[in-house]
Amino acid sequence: KGKALKVLPSAGKKNNGITAFFIKHYMLMSAGGCCADPIFVIADDNMEKEQCDVHVVPGLGNSIDIANKAYVVFTKTRCANAKFYEWFNSTVLVSFVSDLRRLRNLPDDS
Repeated sequence: KGKALKVLPSAGKKNNGITAFFIKHYMLMSAGGCCADPIFVIADDNMEKEQCDVHVVPGLGNSIDIANKAYVVFTKTRCANAKFYEWFNSTVLVSFVSDLRRLRNLPDDS
């Protein structure tokens, strides 16, 4: 308790060596400079191929706003999978476009 958690790659696994510590970062930005909540994808070789585990992390977002958040996503590889992209398109992308339309006072149905 009170000590840092040490995470080391397992010997003989595909995700070992220096690449075991990389995190894929998705940053969605409009031409006007507005950013969606960031997404960080972390590989976990113990997961099933099509498994996707999404966690919302308050305060890890792009702004100093009290409601800012980010998503930390675990999949088998940092390439993600079909389930991740379904979640990304239906949740993050659609809400980002809707928020931009509201910001610019544009109708949400066109």
